[in-house]
This record gives sequence, structure tokens and C-alpha cells, in this order.
Amino acid sequence: MSRDRNGFRNDRDRRTGRDGESRGGFRRERGERSRDDRRRGGPDGGGRSGEDEGVDPSAPRPVAGRNAVEEALKARSRIRIVYVADGTQGADIKALVQDARRRNIKVTFTERDALRRISGSDRHQGVVALLDPFEYADAEQLVQKVAREKGYLVVVDSVQDPHNLGAIVRSAEAFGAGGLLIPKDRQAPVTLTVERAAAGATAHLPVARIGNLARMLSHLKEAGYWIVGADANEGVEPEKLDLDRPLAVLLGSEEKGIRPVNLKECHARVRIPLAGKTGSLNVSVAAGVLLYALTRKKSG
Repeated sequence: MSRDRNGFRNDRDRRTGRDGESRGGFRRERGERSRDDRRRGGPDGGGRSGEDEGVDPSAPRPVAGRNAVEEALKARSRIRIVYVADGTQGADIKALVQDARRRNIKVTFTERDALRRISGSDRHQGVVALLDPFEYADAEQLVQKVAREKGYLVVVDSVQDPHNLGAIVRSAEAFGAGGLLIPKDRQAPVTLTVERAAAGATAHLPVARIGNLARMLSHLKEAGYWIVGADANEGVEPEKLDLDRPLAVLLGSEEKGIRPVNLKECHARVRIPLAGKTGSLNVSVAAGVLLYALTRKKSG
């Protein structure tokens, strides 16, 4: 068994038999891909998944699934229309339809196959909403707001798997992050796949796109942020950090981890202690564990 340059195990590709799935410290998961991803040849690794290929980012965005649509309604996202499959029942669907109509959002009942065509997935759970294109937050306003609140931001460096990015968004929102900063280059944008993986969290967590990540990290330091980078080998445990200040948590890519130019901007490096024989975690799983530990330390 080989290890990458950050000391993480290179897991075997379960589909092709190749080594090298654990890159930059965290293993990519394959089990949660939808059947549509597999039919369309959506990659598990870098770049956009097959269902995002050729999608016009300015077009209305289908959001599928009861939880995702419910969260979009709660966040008062700009929903154009809600489609419900004929015969779909349940108290949650009834409440969702009533909520949509209360907000003067059109609700249309249609055949289940139409929802598959609209959403591009069989996993719509009988309800799909069409939203206006995803609206990114203003990076500078987000930085200043979180600094005033002495909260924390999550910053990602070249996380290219949209499923991983969506899971990171979900964990960041769940553990009280003030927002997420993502680079415009070498980075998965917020796509339909990301939103599905986030299970509605994109409706609540501000996400801002930035140009040069190293310059943004330098700016965060000037704004009073303490920058903590995830590093498997040289990092300290979260409990040993002094977090009585605005915090920026930097997560690296699946392939190479945090790039050196960005790692040198960190005030400290943090690692997750592992007790078992497994030598690696998926980047999104690791993000959830790390954000929980940092949130607990910061609030305690």
C-alpha cells in the first residue's frame, strides 16, 4: 500500500483497480453517485460530474428532493415553480405544497417521468423546484461580516469533486460557519450536483467566489483572521489551538492537499488524530470532523 506525499493512504479504485484515490489526504467516495451519474459517465474525481456537463449556469436550476425543496422554501430562495409527481402523498408533501402556495409560488402536478426529465435524476422523491441561477455572495462583505461576529469561514483550495464540495457545504452550514470561499480556478463551482449533495444547505450558507486564493488569505490575515490549514502530518490537534478570534479553516484538494503557496499563509496547521488502522478520510468526511472539533473548541 502506497502513501501520497502528505502521508495519506492511496486507496484502490474499486471500479478500475488503480491505486491513487486518496490524494491530498482524503479518499474520494464512490458509493453515493446516482444512477444518472453512472449512465452519463459522471466522474468521481476532478471536474464537474456528467449531469453538470453543458449546463447553462444562467438557466433556472432544478432542485430535487423533499428536503432540498423544503430548505429552499425556508431560505426564501427565488423559486419559479414547484413540480409534484401525481400520486405523491405524505404530510411533508402536503405541508410543502401549502407553504409554496402561501408564498404565491406556482405548484404544478405532473407525471413522475416529467420530474426525472426536469431534474435529470431519478432521485427527486416526487418533488422538484425550479430556482433562479445560484447567486454568489460578495466576498468582501462576507469577510467583514464574519470578522465582526468573530465567527469562522471555510476556505477550500481546489476541491474539484462536486459531491465533496456539496458535502463540505452541508457540514459547514450544520456546524455554524459564516460562509464559504471558493476559488474561481481549479475548483468546482456550485452546480446542481453540489446543491444535491448539500441537501439544501446552499440555501442557507453564503458562498463567495474569489480570484487569487493566496491574496485572499493574506487579506484575511490583515482583517484579523487566524488561518488554520488542514495537514495530516504536521498539524496539531484542534483542542490545542487558540481560537478566540475570527477563524478561516483552509481545506486542500483531493489530489494535492493545500498548495504550498497557500499553506505558507496559515498561522497553524491542524490534523485529525486517527485511532484505527484506516489511514485516510474522505475530504468531506474529514471536513465534518474537523469543523465539529473546531466549533466545539471555539464555543467552549
